[in-house]
Amino acid sequence: MGENIFEGITAFFDELFGIKQSPQGPLTVTIKPSSTQSAPLNIKQNQTYIFTANVSNGSGNYDYYWYLNNNLVKRNSPPNDVNYIFEDINGPGNYTVQCDVTDNKTGNTATSNITYITVHAITSKMIVTVSPSGSVTIPYGQSQTFTAGVSGSIGPYTYQWVYNGNNIGPNSSNNSITLSNSGNYTGNGNLYVIVTDSNGNTANSNSVAVSMPAQSTNNSSTLSVAIMPASTQSTPIRINQNQSLIFTTKVYNGSGNYMYQWYLNGNLINNTNNYYTFNGSNGTGNYTLQCDITDNSTNKTASSNIVYITVYYESGGGGGFHGGGGTGGPKRAYLKRHRRNQA
Repeated sequence: MGENIFEGITAFFDELFGIKQSPQGPLTVTIKPSSTQSAPLNIKQNQTYIFTANVSNGSGNYDYYWYLNNNLVKRNSPPNDVNYIFEDINGPGNYTVQCDVTDNKTGNTATSNITYITVHAITSKMIVTVSPSGSVTIPYGQSQTFTAGVSGSIGPYTYQWVYNGNNIGPNSSNNSITLSNSGNYTGNGNLYVIVTDSNGNTANSNSVAVSMPAQSTNNSSTLSVAIMPASTQSTPIRINQNQSLIFTTKVYNGSGNYMYQWYLNGNLINNTNNYYTFNGSNGTGNYTLQCDITDNSTNKTASSNIVYITVYYESGGGGGFHGGGGTGGPKRAYLKRHRRNQA
């Protein structure tokens, strides 16, 4: 009977002070939804998530202490607010959420399970565009700047420019590049850029077809060269054996960088200048002069007009051009005629 009286007094004071006995077991708390480290909750960047604490074997009057990555971030008191809203304020990465509960009537405490969260970066499609686009021709000696624009992603960005499959410079924050047709990048090729955003996502731009010719693409003009003064076979240039005459060249539709080869009577002579000095002291007779040129920038070649020259003996006029000739034959023929006249 004494035991019944004691239990009755205990129940009276428990009810008086609001203390509830928990014969079912110790105080426990569980976070919902739950997850494990090997199978975390996956959340997209900028998304929120609500976690709820469920308490068992307590009085119903609790304080809630919420921890994010073991740092206290929220305290709920008194008992109605049992939720914690996870907000992505730290960006993509891995996080843990845990809750401690204190029963305000019994003083008992409990620690929840750990919930694991992985926040993923936004994966919207990144679009990269290079301008100018399409086909671009860079004339010889000139340059062109190309610029990349990015949309559908989050910066800052890095840019790796690629020409003909080879990286141009390092991966950097420079969204433009200048190509110069100065001999380093001549020919045809394709240019594009690889962009990496702040989340590590990459995207390739459109490809630009670039043409960098060695000279102007105007093919209507043909390389040519002329010797001046000029003459014909029927009206040769006449000089006496004590005279000399300078012949010059005029080149059309070339780069300005040439190699010259001079020919006297069809034989290559040792002269690479753009002019040639013909000496009458070569001997009386008939001669031809011609010049071939090579454009060193394009490897194109051209042959000049043929200039006809007659060298006469200083005491006489000399005849017209009769073909053949040269520094040997014509001179010998003239000497034979001169001897016959003297006889």
